[in-house]
Amino acid sequence: MIIGFFKKSYAQAELLKNIALGIESSTPGEFITGTVNINTVPGIELNGFYYFALNRFDDYDTGFSLWKTDGTAENTSHIKSYGTSNNGNVFNNLFIEQSILLNGYFYFKEGPLGGNNTSKIWRSNGTEAGTEIIVTESNPQSSEMILLNNNIIYTDFTTTYGRELYIIPNGMPVASPQVIKDIRPGDNGGQNPIGLSSDARQLNILGNSIIFVADDGTTGDELWITDGTDSGTQLIKGIRPNGSSNPTAFIS
Repeated sequence: MIIGFFKKSYAQAELLKNIALGIESSTPGEFITGTVNINTVPGIELNGFYYFALNRFDDYDTGFSLWKTDGTAENTSHIKSYGTSNNGNVFNNLFIEQSILLNGYFYFKEGPLGGNNTSKIWRSNGTEAGTEIIVTESNPQSSEMILLNNNIIYTDFTTTYGRELYIIPNGMPVASPQVIKDIRPGDNGGQNPIGLSSDARQLNILGNSIIFVADDGTTGDELWITDGTDSGTQLIKGIRPNGSSNPTAFIS
């Protein structure tokens, strides 16, 4: 079966470009659109192009890569490969998610590649030279990323602090993850990153702050708030004494 890359008009659906020639499929996916992509993940449009990831089963050196299109065959092109095959096997669990637009770049996360137990945060301005890793140490447990006051706030697990909130100031590349606050000090580096740290999660914007859920080891899973600084990261309220209230399903 050939899975093509099509566009739809009122007259008919037509093949836009056959990226993987022959009977193999390119399986394009994770479209970044400006409203909502086809996988129902909020996406981003940059300079009039759609950005998407695909596996090229006919080109194992390219592997999983970033592409862009403006809806025409001549302007549908490869930007950069960020996952290659191993002995002819393309890893299908490499993906783009949680895209953020900041200062002319879109930021996205790369999932774990094959047996590699790490993931990365990238940024791209739509060119090969402008597509780069900005955080080189990140864990698959890092499942959330959000924009606050021109800073990217995300959850990560490191051997120094465990799973906590981290920051990328102004979206600029950093040598290693920068923790905002070690909410649960001393619990880090174990085999269970969720159980051995604050497990910061469920990030939601509230004004100029983020509310989220964390466990400081004393109050259990409760509501916290941060403005992106150590001093501005505080417990809102221990709703359930002597246990966790486990707040969920925020609506802002």
